[in-house]
Amino acid sequence: MILFKLFISIFLITNLVAQDQVALEEYKIELIIFKNVDINTTETFDNLLILPKENVLSFYEPELLINTTDLFPKNNDSFFTKMFKNLRPSFTKNNTDEDIKKIIPNPGYWFRKNTNLEKLKKLNSKLSSNTNYKVLNSYSWIQNIENKEISKYLFEKNSENKYGYYLKFYKSRFLHIDLKAYLGIAKPVDNKIITDSHIKSYENEILSRKTEQKTDEKPILDLNLKNEFTQVMTLPIEESYENQLYNDINIFIDEQKRVFDGEIHFFDHPYFGIVISIEKI
Repeated sequence: MILFKLFISIFLITNLVAQDQVALEEYKIELIIFKNVDINTTETFDNLLILPKENVLSFYEPELLINTTDLFPKNNDSFFTKMFKNLRPSFTKNNTDEDIKKIIPNPGYWFRKNTNLEKLKKLNSKLSSNTNYKVLNSYSWIQNIENKEISKYLFEKNSENKYGYYLKFYKSRFLHIDLKAYLGIAKPVDNKIITDSHIKSYENEILSRKTEQKTDEKPILDLNLKNEFTQVMTLPIEESYENQLYNDINIFIDEQKRVFDGEIHFFDHPYFGIVISIEKI
């Protein structure tokens, strides 16, 4: 009985470690959302989309900083005085070939929109040049994917083009997509955006792992002067369509499906469509 309990404990600990490692794996997501210009359907849409009322993620916009050390240089010291002013020994790890091969996740770059498309580039060009469709938006980003119990929706709304979506990737036995997308301007629901804390928690996780690793330390001289940064305050972009009446969201896609790494998936509606590519980095 004691051996059985010990086995279960080891299994649970191993499973938790494996889940943590999986949650740090990075994926590149590419997305195109487009609207059908010529709608040829007699179908009526009476059902309304129920929006999730829970904590969500959003696209991340980091603080903009200016290096005031370079912007306002002081010439009181000579070149050599500056060079040796902050001279101090430090220790760095002697990287092996195996270390170089490893790709260290960088949560600070997660959920940042990028106009660069690779897998969907040709499709985006074809849709943009086809008069039957209007591309509302297309972009890519990098993110991690958690297990089903703790994964969160990525929430995006665009009042100018009048669309929005909740997009969740999660892992159970297989990889899944959960998409709730709509046309119109939805009445806001109780969504708390937790992107900052999500990214910070994984940055701390990576930092703690680095601290625990043994290093083959070699002293080097650090000649870099300490930089000073000032945050640039930016005004939030006001959405010009927010004063319009909210729509009852009856033009929507609400679909879940199992997916595999490297696949492209199409979510279809008579009025609009979404194409999503997912690829592990």
